[in-house]
Amino acid sequence: MNIDAIRREAENFVREAEAITYRNHAGLTEGGGLAALHDRFPRVFGRESLAHVEASLAIAPEGPEKLRRELLRELLVHALIDRETDAVADELMAREAASRIELPDGSVLPYRSVPAEVARERARGRRRAIEAKHAEVLYGLDPLYREWWHRTRRACGALGHPDLAALVGETARVDLDALAASAMAFLRDTNDLYRDYLGWMVRRYLTLTLAELERHDLSHLFHFPNIQSTYPASDLVPLAGHTMSDIGLSLDAGGRITLDLEARKGKSSRAFCARLQIPQRIVLVILPRGGQDDYEAFFHELGHALHFAHVDAGLPFELRDLDDSSVTEAWAFTFQSLSSDPLWVATFLKEKPGKDFFRALKLAKLFLVRRYAAKIVYELDLWRAPALDDLPDRYAARLRAATGALYPVEGFLADVDPFFYVARYLRGWMLSSQIIETLRDRFDEGWFRRPPAGKWLRAKWQVGAMRAESLSRDLGCERLDAAALTREFLDLF
Repeated sequence: MNIDAIRREAENFVREAEAITYRNHAGLTEGGGLAALHDRFPRVFGRESLAHVEASLAIAPEGPEKLRRELLRELLVHALIDRETDAVADELMAREAASRIELPDGSVLPYRSVPAEVARERARGRRRAIEAKHAEVLYGLDPLYREWWHRTRRACGALGHPDLAALVGETARVDLDALAASAMAFLRDTNDLYRDYLGWMVRRYLTLTLAELERHDLSHLFHFPNIQSTYPASDLVPLAGHTMSDIGLSLDAGGRITLDLEARKGKSSRAFCARLQIPQRIVLVILPRGGQDDYEAFFHELGHALHFAHVDAGLPFELRDLDDSSVTEAWAFTFQSLSSDPLWVATFLKEKPGKDFFRALKLAKLFLVRRYAAKIVYELDLWRAPALDDLPDRYAARLRAATGALYPVEGFLADVDPFFYVARYLRGWMLSSQIIETLRDRFDEGWFRRPPAGKWLRAKWQVGAMRAESLSRDLGCERLDAAALTREFLDLF
């Protein structure tokens, strides 16, 4: 078997799978389509291909060629597991796209619009009603999610791994237990300041105590309804364009990035970036509504898009199209941080808020990082558990301890991304904090207005795939850890 033939078929598969996912979540189709790829790409979904790549990996020298084979192996492993779960995933996507929730006042909401609707809703009673109806839909989808969990476990066993944690740890070269320990330490180190400032905010803006807090309350609180006018929807794209111009980049990366801003039925309220062909065709999908969270989502996905659009087109498939996702999340988080950067706000926005404004934004980020820190501990429990009996309660308990809010137990599987992507987010936040410290050290606090910083970024992006640890060392850091991330919060509060 020829490894180059496997690579060619894998490249075609990646592009078609990405196109299907884009159409599903952009509201361009009713959902489904992933399962149909199995028969069309036999090398990608064949055990023989994986065995061949693993054998070649065992003798590959250290360096780019070994990284290529590691990334290819990870893709093939994911594909084999997806082959067992894609039929369920297709049905879940189709059901989610078609689901509606009807509220007591007679209004009807698309299921996928619920997160955005809850965040905007000022009336607590209506938020709670939306959350309850959302939980009813999740309850109806629960058998499908459970089937996805069982199929994933069986597929891991068929590949010789006791559980998904063991499989991801080996193929992604991530020590998940060490990362979970670091996450627990982060939760301890930030617990007092988080609870103190959160308690003050919920009393002031929601007239609630921490004991009364529910998930939908935090969704609304961190939507920051009182500062929406500071971040008008009409200014979002022009301001992003001005920012890119100042740093020596362009919003469309010379025509390689397309913005999908159109409102469509079935379009996800969650922004995302579709890498249809790296680096030539990247689509940034969002429904602009205005507000700080909208700006954050846009700049996050813009960070992804810029990264992908500047990868060297001449690189081999694996180094161009595959990656350690922690790295691209780090670039996304780096650009996301602009919308809450005091100097960026002072430079580009009309209103000039005070220090409490920025503390509130930092608290929102701390909430999110703490949520994911709890999730990785929970997900290790989830994938190592022999049965799902008490996992709903453990999910709600972990999330409440970390965030202070009551979480519906119905989300215990729906709130889980495939293949421990939670680890990519956590490592991405750690790496992003190191990147931002480096940018500020090299180009000062206003790095986003320095064309040499744009040149530095392009040079980092062009090299293509690399491990998060490698980029961390390249920045001059001793290791990839949570030290810079923790400093980010302790310094402000």
